[in-house]
Amino acid sequence: MKTKLIACNMIRDEVELALAETGAELDVEWIEEGLHYNVNKLRGRMQEALDGSASYGRVLLAFGACGNMIDGLRVPGFELILPDADDCVTLMLYPHRSGKETGTYYLTGGWVRLKRNAWNDRADLAARFGEKKAARVMEQMFGGYHALHLVDTGAYDLAEIEAESKASAASFDWAYDVEPGSIDWIKQLLTGPWDEKFLRFGPDETIDADEALMKEAKAK
Repeated sequence: MKTKLIACNMIRDEVELALAETGAELDVEWIEEGLHYNVNKLRGRMQEALDGSASYGRVLLAFGACGNMIDGLRVPGFELILPDADDCVTLMLYPHRSGKETGTYYLTGGWVRLKRNAWNDRADLAARFGEKKAARVMEQMFGGYHALHLVDTGAYDLAEIEAESKASAASFDWAYDVEPGSIDWIKQLLTGPWDEKFLRFGPDETIDADEALMKEAKAK
């Protein structure tokens, strides 16, 4: 069956390593980073990618649910499969951890490399609105966090990004640690089997995310 992979550019390091290690030969479309901040824009971009994939029999999504962005997506005439993970961090913490630790802000190489992290958010806000307003906004956004963990997925050189990660933690007076991650779940997405860790949707289906998650929960 002709299969396509639609993947988030934020986890490009992990996806490219998974493709190399599995030998999976798939056409790949990358979804640009930054859309996570607006779920409607992300959903619209994803629908555009799905509509452009009608010639395939199966499409795999290297994404987590990311703010429930799958809700309302219309699946053209193919099977759609994606990990049953709430976001890409959960996807990459498996199998070491089943979910994120409360109060911990997670970074991966992609978030550091592409400047999508707390440190850069703070700098951007300060440049636009001044330090005082930036501080208030950051408190609202990140006041519940007390630690920053860099996820080591094995897909990048930690030495190249640790300095910036540590600086980000220090700027908030957060504890810092490196936490083991993996690309195992991504590799299984590429090759199967697509077991209970995945959501599957049939051709011409419109996704009701709540209904799909309830169905999966009952099956586990």
